Amino acid sequence: MNAVPEDRDGLTGDAEVVREVFEELPILVLATEGPDHRVVAVNAAYRASVDRARLVGLLVRELWPRTERQRIFDLLDRAFSTATVQSGHEWRVQIETDSGMREIFFNFMATPRLDATGTVKGLTFTLDDVTEQVRERLAAQERVAEAERRYAEARGMVVALQEALLPSSVPVLPCARVAARYVLAEADTAAGGDWFDTVPLEGGRIGLVVGDVVGHGMAASAVMGQLRTVVRERLSTGAGPATVLAAVDRFTAGVPGAHSATCCVAVLDPATGALVYASAGHPPPLAVTAEGGARYLPPGAGPLGTGASYRDRESAVGEGGMLLLYTDGIIERPLIKGDEGRAVLAESVSHAFLDRAFPQDTDRYVAERALDQVLELLLRDGGHSDDITLLAAHRAPRAADFRVVLPALLSSVRSIQFELGRWLVEVGCGEADESALQHAVVELVTNAVEHAYQGDTVGSSSHSVTVGARLGDDGVVHVEVADRGRWADAEHPDPFRGRGLTMAEMFTETLTIKRGDEGAAGTTASITRPLRHPVAVTANSPKPPARTLDLTVEPHLDIPGLLIADGTIDTVTVGRLDDAVMTASRAGTRSVAVDLSGVEHLASAGVQALHRARATLAGHGQVLTLHARPGTVAADVLELADLPHSPRPNNR
Repeated sequence: MNAVPEDRDGLTGDAEVVREVFEELPILVLATEGPDHRVVAVNAAYRASVDRARLVGLLVRELWPRTERQRIFDLLDRAFSTATVQSGHEWRVQIETDSGMREIFFNFMATPRLDATGTVKGLTFTLDDVTEQVRERLAAQERVAEAERRYAEARGMVVALQEALLPSSVPVLPCARVAARYVLAEADTAAGGDWFDTVPLEGGRIGLVVGDVVGHGMAASAVMGQLRTVVRERLSTGAGPATVLAAVDRFTAGVPGAHSATCCVAVLDPATGALVYASAGHPPPLAVTAEGGARYLPPGAGPLGTGASYRDRESAVGEGGMLLLYTDGIIERPLIKGDEGRAVLAESVSHAFLDRAFPQDTDRYVAERALDQVLELLLRDGGHSDDITLLAAHRAPRAADFRVVLPALLSSVRSIQFELGRWLVEVGCGEADESALQHAVVELVTNAVEHAYQGDTVGSSSHSVTVGARLGDDGVVHVEVADRGRWADAEHPDPFRGRGLTMAEMFTETLTIKRGDEGAAGTTASITRPLRHPVAVTANSPKPPARTLDLTVEPHLDIPGLLIADGTIDTVTVGRLDDAVMTASRAGTRSVAVDLSGVEHLASAGVQALHRARATLAGHGQVLTLHARPGTVAADVLELADLPHSPRPNNR
């Protein structure tokens, strides 16, 4: 029971003072009596919130006539009937004021008041108007969603841009397996300046090129595209590596942003292993023997545009060996620099080349297996802060020619298709070329079966179709479909038939038909098509296992409220960032600053976490301040992700 103390004024203060304090409370307070909730007391803050001067004497239902269906009255009734405190968090309510309808959000508590007998006589209703905080949080969430959308869109645009500027495939050669990998930096969404190229040359040789333009972004990509074009054009004319670099060096004088770009140009004869190369400030090529021995070739001269003089160097790649060209992103990784990076790369390439790292990967071509395993081995313990380009050429045994002779029956068509497809896969053909050639050969074989032996005795030993294929030194496959019959080009009753040659021509580069001279039996259909193997530009390296020690977030010893983050922020470590910010801000109720200048990789998971933390603090009227030095990875990503940031004053 709530007995009235004898000395109530002595306990609670003078009635007039208490009334004055009640009136000036910053929170909204409303008191009601009876089960119908008639207003008996209301303070100034409440009256101001509803924009009505006189409320005492009104029923709550009269005060909020249009909230009947918003469950406000149900809650008041429950508090009165059960004598229990009822509360709500961030309830949205639309109320009618003298100036019209208004939507508010509030936290509230309905506390029963008891008379001397312990019976509920009324309620005290306290409200905290959180409308502005809720609206700010909702707006922040919308900004987060928009920023995340823009971030993902920008990342996709970077990948699309690099795919447009770089080769989408490498040639398939009879004596060499060429493979390339391009991995965008984890910590940057700006397009990079790395590039690679492969140029088939006369005599079965192949030009191999890897280069790197200083910087990132659209400007670096534009410069990269220009340099790649010049290198490719000069190589195609038969110029040697040093001559090519000299021409590109002259070209850089008129290209802003090309100064100090690096490039390595190599010309390999897969048949003999002879190698000629020249380098402009680029990391030296890595040669691997058939036994797995790895050595770096002598370096070249200085970068482009620096006045260096370039000369050809001669070397050789032994039978069964491999040549690797690369950019410094694979050796200059977080916590790994210089000589250590080169030593680790050579060792990893050797293990991957000999299939000692992951022996179950033996079903892949040596060059592809080596590149994939090297990326997995080197990037899983710290990631990479720069783009990575790898280009490898493995001297493999010459691809055997293909030849199959089958009866001139329609049942043979599927067998020929299967056998040819298996051979194309063995030589390294990509799916697009494999499908196109199979389509073309099926049409030619079907034509031979249907037209070559009309009128002859079925089952004759001369009723056969021969399919042969060979891969030229220039990477062009030559396929012949031959029969020993005499064609009868009769009209076919089916209007959708009789288009075999047109179909075959559509799937190939050239198609020629040669029939026996002077009526002799036999017709040969010949087709050609350059074979290519696809190269993907990847936005992420092979997925690494969890890393647990590559991010620290520590309070600054001398500056209260400042956190210093160093390392990698990704899906694995982002929880540590969340915890540190929430702890330092006391769950968002105190402003905090985070210096991200030492962050080497800021993934989208980190961007999302920072947006969420910023919105949480804003909901409590607090601020999350982000710092990053200009030119750092964090500064670039924060700019792209629409997260305001600035350098830390005096970098204290």
